[in-house]
Amino acid sequence: MLRVSGIASIICDNFEKTIDKRSIISACLLHDMGNIIKFPLGSIPELIGPKGLKYWKNIQKEYTKKYGVDENRATYCITNELNITNKIDILIKQFGFSEAKNTFKISDYEFKIGPYSDHRTNPFGVRRLEERFIDLKTRYASKLQINNRDVEFENLCIYWNEIEKQIFARCKIKPEDITEEIVEPFFEELRNFIIETNI
Repeated sequence: MLRVSGIASIICDNFEKTIDKRSIISACLLHDMGNIIKFPLGSIPELIGPKGLKYWKNIQKEYTKKYGVDENRATYCITNELNITNKIDILIKQFGFSEAKNTFKISDYEFKIGPYSDHRTNPFGVRRLEERFIDLKTRYASKLQINNRDVEFENLCIYWNEIEKQIFARCKIKPEDITEEIVEPFFEELRNFIIETNI
């Protein structure tokens, strides 16, 4: 979530008009909160960290018990508990690979930046869209909510490429300017980012 937020932050800082960066970053930091439920712990040992596999399996078990097995529902429950603003809630609901057509059609760029940023990352770093598409097809093909999988998947990829063009037509930078080396310095600041709430 730090990478996604870092990418979004760079885009916001280089966007041609003022946009609600705070809400976008908040949505990016929160949009995958429920993913602990579905994450195959142990499959990527370097992501377990110093607390170890047993610790994270216990967290996963607690989240599943409290929120159920649907990671999206869990995310919405968690963000509801945090009492986030309505705008952040709406922004979070725009995330998702299968939302490409809707995201493309929306005229408000605040709804494009977070989801686009999400598709520029994987667990190992910042990626080009094409690399991410290969990753998605490999890891999630059976879970993607699409009927005629290959044709629909390719259509969604086309929409995401068009969204990238829409965003960067209004930016002072190009997609290839966003790299792991540029994004990583944002992590520390983002770890201390204060999410907007209704409290």
